[in-house]
Amino acid sequence: MPYQHTDYNIETEFINCPLCNSNKNRLVLRNRDWLTDVDDCFNLVECLDCNLFYINPRPKEQELHKFYPDIYPAYTNHMYFNKNDIVNFSKIIFRISYWFRKFPLTKIIWKLFITKIKVCREVDLRVVKLNYDSKVLDIGCATGLFLSHIRWLTNCKMNGVEANDKSRGTANQLLGSQVVFKDIAEVVESGGQKFDLITMWFVLEHLIEPLQVLRKSYDLLKQDGHLVMAVPNLDSWGRKIFKNKWFGFDVPRHLQIFNKDTLAALLEKSNFKIVKIRYAISPHSFVGSIQLTFFGKRYCRFKGQYATGLQNSIFLRLLVWPFCFLSAVFRKSDTIVIYAKKTT
Repeated sequence: MPYQHTDYNIETEFINCPLCNSNKNRLVLRNRDWLTDVDDCFNLVECLDCNLFYINPRPKEQELHKFYPDIYPAYTNHMYFNKNDIVNFSKIIFRISYWFRKFPLTKIIWKLFITKIKVCREVDLRVVKLNYDSKVLDIGCATGLFLSHIRWLTNCKMNGVEANDKSRGTANQLLGSQVVFKDIAEVVESGGQKFDLITMWFVLEHLIEPLQVLRKSYDLLKQDGHLVMAVPNLDSWGRKIFKNKWFGFDVPRHLQIFNKDTLAALLEKSNFKIVKIRYAISPHSFVGSIQLTFFGKRYCRFKGQYATGLQNSIFLRLLVWPFCFLSAVFRKSDTIVIYAKKTT
């Protein structure tokens, strides 16, 4: 039966496992939302049949917007440099990025810098071949920075999906046309569009129905098209070190948390074939966990905006980078990036 979280009048619902539909689970931990004013805790459970971690009970779909205010970090990533003309600024940034990527030393320095403006998402163009005629769809595109990035690298055609009205408007301004849809259903209804590449950067864990979205994504891909996703890695060393203060939990926005096995099972149910798995070096996430551990809820609010000073510190990123590098080598980093291909 649905019940309400007392602090914020949040109506919730009990669900079966989003992956295997089992109703058998065990409580792993109770965790709080560190970003909003909701002080109540949410249950994170483990499915006893497939081992997926998910929130149960979870907020009803119509309640989720309360946890995504306009100052949610993903919606403000175009504002970090206080530039009024984000279109021209992004062109400069991504052109510089293209040249810096060519040299080993400057490539490392640039990666440390570019994550500061939240454009750390990259597609291995050796795996996914893109050109002027290619079409890319970024689901959960926020303010459109990744799409702008990939456009300047490949000159391909692009579309996005973003539920937040303000961010969608920013993305359309950045990209110069109305190419961002409100949800994936609008993409399907637009008729006849097929894509060479669909990306989801830290989106799958937010979805009410991840399996349904993956199946729709499969239908939207051209034959031999690719899906590239990044998700927090449940099996990371960071999760074991920081426990309930691990940055990747982020309840209740992260409705489910994946590891390699549960992610592979979800893709298999959607008929995708995995072609590459990469464990990304994730200093941003690791520093975020440090920030939560030492500052708790105080870390997230400062003069009405989310305080991300520690996460944007180049010094701290350099300090934790060796550990993050080792965790990626041993496949225990905070982030999994997975490449999957549409099969016949």
